[in-house]
Amino acid sequence: MMETIQKAFEMAGGSEGLSALFLTGLIALWYSKFNKGTESGYLFWYALAILLVVINPLYYFVVNQYLPELQAHNMMLWLLPTTPVIMYVCVSATSLVKKRIDKVVFGFAMVIILILAGTTSYTGNGHAFIANASYIPQSEYEMITIIEEYRKENQMPNVMLWGDQEIMQYARTYSGNINLLYGKDLWLGSQDTQLHQIYDEETINAYREMEHAPFFLPEIGSTALERGCDILVLTQNDFALSGIEIPKQISDVFVLYSSSSKYLMYVRND
Repeated sequence: MMETIQKAFEMAGGSEGLSALFLTGLIALWYSKFNKGTESGYLFWYALAILLVVINPLYYFVVNQYLPELQAHNMMLWLLPTTPVIMYVCVSATSLVKKRIDKVVFGFAMVIILILAGTTSYTGNGHAFIANASYIPQSEYEMITIIEEYRKENQMPNVMLWGDQEIMQYARTYSGNINLLYGKDLWLGSQDTQLHQIYDEETINAYREMEHAPFFLPEIGSTALERGCDILVLTQNDFALSGIEIPKQISDVFVLYSSSSKYLMYVRND
């Protein structure tokens, strides 16, 4: 039971510092409720009711098993009692201080405590950073992460990528350390021929060769070497449709390093 309550608490808040301040404030409200304040009494029951919903094992089970999409909203629900309780207690405590200079010092101290408490806001089990924050399609994301791992393992500040237009479209979005042989204006030029005018004829030919990669492997290898490319990414389906066997290397310089569900990755090995 206690383990389930703890998991529910982590799912909702996940911030040890602010949660500790909130629970301390709740105790202070409970004490104040029986001594003087109807305002503190209303706030106490309001906060307690939401707290009991948030840490309720049945509520946790339903959300976790059947409505996982509500977990993000559950963290918003946690803010409803946390914020007013902490601020009410801070303001009430400050009002007890009589001298102006003491109020300034006390207020400054409260701000420092809130900042320090907030440093744990994203360290609990209730929070997780999104791996694919740019919402790149899974096939492209899978290959781009392999490219980034290769770059980091080889301690390369930047890599020059040439490949299928879909992988190039998302590679730069994912990382500023991945440079492209040409930009999206080139493949957009297939719809607007005016855009082709910003590229020289060799770059335009390189784009056309990559669009039919299985039939231009020697040319692609030669161009990639001349332009200083570090990585080539080709589409597996292009080889399947063309009936050409997937090569282990291209132009004796680029070797097959890795593959994903959709792509083949060749790296320079000279």
